[in-house]
Amino acid sequence: CADVIEHLKWPTEFLLNINRTLKMGGYLLVSIPNIANIDIVLHLLGGKFNYSNLGLLDNTHLRFFTQSSFLEWVDSINQMAEIDYSLKCDKIQEIKYISDFSNTMQRKYPEVIDCFFQKSDELSNFQYIMRFQKVARNDPVQQTHDLFPGGERIAEKQDGQSLERVVNNLDRVMRDLKTEVDSKEQQISKLEETLALNKHLLDNIYKSDAWKIVGRYFRFRDGLFPLGSRRRKWVKVLWERIRHPAGPKKTR
Repeated sequence: CADVIEHLKWPTEFLLNINRTLKMGGYLLVSIPNIANIDIVLHLLGGKFNYSNLGLLDNTHLRFFTQSSFLEWVDSINQMAEIDYSLKCDKIQEIKYISDFSNTMQRKYPEVIDCFFQKSDELSNFQYIMRFQKVARNDPVQQTHDLFPGGERIAEKQDGQSLERVVNNLDRVMRDLKTEVDSKEQQISKLEETLALNKHLLDNIYKSDAWKIVGRYFRFRDGLFPLGSRRRKWVKVLWERIRHPAGPKKTR
């Protein structure tokens, strides 16, 4: 079931229907996208959760999973009284991907992004390949949300110091951004003052007697020698001869 479960309205019923035809001890491979990818996390910090035509936020996705939430969902199925089997779930592969946006943010704020990665190793994962095995209900099956493949426990400890460090770094980033915004606003304010001053100067020029005289001259010139006319070309040639009586300088 490659890229199927996240598109379903009723994924539990779908999985149960498949397992009715699966032999005891049989395997089922499933791939799921990881909503805990760093790209999603950074966009959420910016207040964005926008769907697209493909990727983690595909327009047709109805379900979203992290690795631990997916395993907890499987455990909830194993606890259902109406089934006489259990599902053993192992992660057999993780596909990693970090977007250009996330790479840019990491170059810009390396300390903050590094803190995120230290807190969770899921952030660089784009997709998981999971393997189900149908086993008898009386077989000892460990809670899948307690174990990674290989027996490593999921880290659910709340590291107060790490969290505090992340918060402090985020506060620093926000202060830096606010300082930058304030600086840009001051620059914009100065530019607006300069623009208003220049507009005032232009208004005074347009209203001056000198500008009226210049305007009359240009209107007289354009009326007597229209742009593109033969008379205007003659005047231009005559003016060049007056400026350069010996003729234009020849370049070697």
